[in-house]
Amino acid sequence: MAWYLPHNLSEMFIKKLLTIILIGISISLTNSFDVVAQEKYKVSEKDYANSDVDMADEMRANGKIYIVVATIVSIISGILVYLIMLDKKVKKLEDLTESIAKEKELQKS
Repeated sequence: MAWYLPHNLSEMFIKKLLTIILIGISISLTNSFDVVAQEKYKVSEKDYANSDVDMADEMRANGKIYIVVATIVSIISGILVYLIMLDKKVKKLEDLTESIAKEKELQKS
């Protein structure tokens, strides 16, 4: 006995499954990093006058820069995937409106 879903349901099922898989991968990637809070430093008057910012060097030395990079890449890739999916939906709507307009034009003739 074959498992059959109508075209719209199977497409929706595949999209939901793909979304769940992508969320699972992103969660597993974020949990695989050793994420710890940064140490607390006492702020002094000298710190307010400091114009050198060595945050990137310190984060690179501690290995925390990779978490920042992974977060940025995840956000940008998520936005990119969303835009691609949105573009496909808009294209389908455009094609649908074109076909409806052609059918109405043929009916008038």
